[in-house]
Amino acid sequence: MNRFVIVDDLPYLFANGKTFAVRWDDEGFTVGAEVKLASVPSFTHGEHAVKAKCAILDSIGEKKKAGRKKTAKAVEDNDSDS
Repeated sequence: MNRFVIVDDLPYLFANGKTFAVRWDDEGFTVGAEVKLASVPSFTHGEHAVKAKCAILDSIGEKKKAGRKKTAKAVEDNDSDS
């Protein structure tokens, strides 16, 4: 049985002491790349609990969005220095 942790309201697969970004969509369950989290909760959840507790079931896409926001912010900061 897969076990998951929830960090910042996003689900992550927890396996062998590592965390991985995940996504549930029309095509099913997808495991993404390993993610280094600042802290990992000590308790885990099953798939049904994650689906009930998380409004967004896509830590793969949300992490990509967060990276783009940081990049856009850095560009804005550099533009304001000119």
